[in-house]
Amino acid sequence: VPVPKDVPDRVNKLAKLKPGQVFYEIGCGDSRVCRHIAMRNPKVKVIGIEMAQTMYLYSRMKLFLKPLKNLTIVHANALKQDLSGADAVYFYMVENTINEKLKPKLLKELAKGVKIISYACRFYRWRGKHLSDTAGKSSKALHMYII
Repeated sequence: VPVPKDVPDRVNKLAKLKPGQVFYEIGCGDSRVCRHIAMRNPKVKVIGIEMAQTMYLYSRMKLFLKPLKNLTIVHANALKQDLSGADAVYFYMVENTINEKLKPKLLKELAKGVKIISYACRFYRWRGKHLSDTAGKSSKALHMYII
């Protein structure tokens, strides 16, 4: 499901990325968010992870037609990828999946201070810092959790 057009810019503002940092998008789909982040932050390494073959190929085709040196699209299951080098992680997934599978992985792998940004879905019982931005007219809230 694609996110509304205002979401990539809202993610970028929340992430506040600095040169040399690494941004992951889990389930990047058509790569709308990770492309936006890569274009706005040319000195940030951006990695989109997509498991669905069709969406992965579509994103790779977009990257081939309009290359971005700091963007990589990976065909993989994010739950099996090492995310330990991340400074920020973004996703838009089903709430049960993020709480049962993704949350334990992120808490185990990510360093203190890493930003986790979720569109629409929340982590249950988060013990760290949690911020939410206000939803746009056509979209839902973004939630940012800090390890």
